[in-house]
Amino acid sequence: MQCLFSDIAKLILTVSFNELMFRRDLCNLRSGVRIKQNVCVLVQWFRKHQFVQIEIILQPLLQVANLLQARKTDADIQGFNEICSSLKVSQIINVLRHYSPIGDYEPKVSASFICNVKQKLLALRKETETGNEPTIIPENYLNANDLLNFEPCDVDLKTVEIPTSVKAYAAKI
Repeated sequence: MQCLFSDIAKLILTVSFNELMFRRDLCNLRSGVRIKQNVCVLVQWFRKHQFVQIEIILQPLLQVANLLQARKTDADIQGFNEICSSLKVSQIINVLRHYSPIGDYEPKVSASFICNVKQKLLALRKETETGNEPTIIPENYLNANDLLNFEPCDVDLKTVEIPTSVKAYAAKI
């Protein structure tokens, strides 16, 4: 059962994260709030059903949501390093490049700010820029060969309680 929900969490992470990397309309404060709320509901459900290790899988998605909600000023760059610890610098930069403010109360992220973020994060993390870093999560993150290690469980799936917020989404699929 742990393996099943682990793969579901990986699928959620991969699809959601990759959509964020390519779609400018999703990189905004509103999406950050929505993503964080949905991930927190999933994490609570995992905890309730003793799948605590699975919440680690969703950390990159939660960190992107935190980045989308964070203030984007030079004083906050140090905080980006802390709230985005499992993201690569190239992923953080990609989210900031695609960030589209909502309304007039949020300033647009400038190119000079993005340059400052990149330089400071690379220095803080003592990383070098290779230029070849992928910003998406590869599709092979879910390994089809894991089926060889499949161990059936004796849990009746009809008894598994699915959160109502997930049921509505599952109905669309």
